Amino acid sequence: MNWDSQLVAFFNRGWAHPFLDGLMVAVTVGAMPLAAILSFLVLRTGKRREGVALLATFIASTLLAVGIQFLVMRPRPADIRVVQTASAFPSFPSGHAAAAFGGATLASLVWRRAGLLAVPGAAVVSFSRLYLGQHYPSDLLGGAIVGVSVATAVYGCWYRPAGGARPRWAWLLWSQVGVVLLALLGAYLGLLRFDLLALPGADKLLHFMLFGAVAFLVMGWRAGRSAGGALAILGLLATAEEGLQALSPVRSFDLADLAFTLAGIILFGWLGAMVGRRPAQDNKRISIGEQAAGLAEANSLVDHDCQAVALGELVDGGPQVGVRRSARGERDFAPPTQ
Repeated sequence: MNWDSQLVAFFNRGWAHPFLDGLMVAVTVGAMPLAAILSFLVLRTGKRREGVALLATFIASTLLAVGIQFLVMRPRPADIRVVQTASAFPSFPSGHAAAAFGGATLASLVWRRAGLLAVPGAAVVSFSRLYLGQHYPSDLLGGAIVGVSVATAVYGCWYRPAGGARPRWAWLLWSQVGVVLLALLGAYLGLLRFDLLALPGADKLLHFMLFGAVAFLVMGWRAGRSAGGALAILGLLATAEEGLQALSPVRSFDLADLAFTLAGIILFGWLGAMVGRRPAQDNKRISIGEQAAGLAEANSLVDHDCQAVALGELVDGGPQVGVRRSARGERDFAPPTQ
């Protein structure tokens, strides 16, 4: 995209200043060590689960971003003002942005208010890569998508306490949305040049699976509640995206692609509804069973107490204190009879 190169030139050359040069180099060099230090500091405070989740997010986001870099093989920006030696790794997506936004997202989910500092910090780290001419803006956007996707998966599927109507796997919804956004971004950038996609019908199958997976996870996220409106919105967004392809010089509008996309949303949405309905029914059965058990226990206690009253009767013509034992095995004393 032309705006990608224009923005790199604008910030790399137009904002050039010795102070910013030093500051941005310090930010970009110190970002990764700082991420590790923060994770270990959290561990040292006794919050082991939070520290492990944060460290796992940093590592997984970085590794996933690097893996995609070597899959896509986008060159780094050219014709830039060299402030720092360029990395030998490919450009898309940015590993720094992935790690920074992954950590910021997890911190926001775990500690809430931490996002007030973490998100701006992630933005500064990402901007340093743009200022130094190491990445295009679209690389930073792709990295942010990777980081948020990984962080939500770590939080929902591992860190978040079990329980509640929503299953853990439903949190993969936001990761799958990230996959779709990353695929769309790569397509508009002309980066998805794979032999596999050149096979007949491969692109249609990809549309079917990508949007179908989102629909399936939407139903899990709704946890048995009606999600017709959410699926309708998803269908409208998919239709709008397909229509926008007519305006793109590297993509083309295809009714068959749209048909496969909508078919995937309908089919996988139905499957998700079937899967989501079973846990709700199981929970209902458990609830009814617990109520029945509670009633049976209450009736048992009443029977035991009624039988124990007889222990307070007169013995040898004098008052006798009776001992009464409840079903729980606890003793108490009946009042003496006259």
